[in-house]
Amino acid sequence: MTWDPGKLRVLLVDDSGERRRLVRELLATVGVRDVTIAGNAGEALSSLGRQRVDLMLIDQEAEKRSAIAFVRELRTGWDSPAPELPVILIASADRETILSARDAGVTEFLAKPTSAAALRSRLDEVVERPRPFVRGEKYVGPCRRRRKLEQWAGVERRGRGERKPKDDDAR
Repeated sequence: MTWDPGKLRVLLVDDSGERRRLVRELLATVGVRDVTIAGNAGEALSSLGRQRVDLMLIDQEAEKRSAIAFVRELRTGWDSPAPELPVILIASADRETILSARDAGVTEFLAKPTSAAALRSRLDEVVERPRPFVRGEKYVGPCRRRRKLEQWAGVERRGRGERKPKDDDAR
């Protein structure tokens, strides 16, 4: 069963009118109609305090400070209105940005330049395959593991720390 993008409520955070227009067109192309615009982090936080949204799209260049820093604040701030809100970051796909975004708690990464197909793929991930939320000493955000490795034979760091036996171990 596929989900209905027409029922998705999106908060788009970007200070550039031109970028907002392009992203709104991409959202409309994939069927998303309910889009709230915020020009900066303050407007985004205010909007999140007033209404329910299903996810936030934020452009890397949306903030004079870093959009990644804003996501970290959203995840860890004691007064955050939506710490577990799925966040898709739209940014250039260099390794440093991707790793920083992941470590800040960004849910999905949408590389520039982007397309409607790429956007739909990220929306599918958020809606159809949500990852559990993790609150650790050094990380707050969606679980960074995208799939469970059934054949993993190492130590389970999030489990009891016991090593799982491999099939070869039984011999």
